[in-house]
Amino acid sequence: MAMGLRFAGSANQEAFNCLMFYTKHCKDLLSSSAVEQAGKPTVETCLNSILLSLAMVMAGNW
Repeated sequence: MAMGLRFAGSANQEAFNCLMFYTKHCKDLLSSSAVEQAGKPTVETCLNSILLSLAMVMAGNW
């Protein structure tokens, strides 16, 4: 969330790439058996926070 606030509206490519990496990582976790240990709602909440940060970084730039 801090990265989203720091780079809000900037379309910073490094911030975008970092957030997309973690988005894909959480998405992959949802389809694996590891999600049972952490709990599906926990992983989904993390994914939602990352996507919100990604939306803040890219806001107004498309």
